[in-house]
Amino acid sequence: MGPDDTDGFWTRTTSPDGAHVWIVDAHEAKMSHWIIAGTLRRASPEAELFAPPHDWSFEARTWTSNDVLRLVGRRYPGGLPGVVVTLDVRAERGTIETQDLDELRARGAYGWLKPGVVPAPPSGPQPFDVLLRWLEAYPKE
Repeated sequence: MGPDDTDGFWTRTTSPDGAHVWIVDAHEAKMSHWIIAGTLRRASPEAELFAPPHDWSFEARTWTSNDVLRLVGRRYPGGLPGVVVTLDVRAERGTIETQDLDELRARGAYGWLKPGVVPAPPSGPQPFDVLLRWLEAYPKE
């Protein structure tokens, strides 16, 4: 199977108006450990708009409008809390939200995680290059 297959996992996710597409680039990091990476592209004329590092796995991706793509994922190997990346394609800006560490600790998850290990995401909508730099700098564990 490849990115053109339509089984809901190895797929392309096209904006409602067909102008943009999230192209999945799934690869096996280790035996049975899959990373569901991807790239946001303009359909015509074709151009790459947003390409996160390939160790980010975005298992959930949803177009909430013609211009807004919501990605939910985590950095492999996945020991730290995940993020929600919301991209406004028309504005070429977006936001990143991290899971609330205090809430996770209260539920018994990530109690070992020291404060400050997970950096605060950029405040408010930021250009794509700022989001990409933050994703690249996010700790792996």
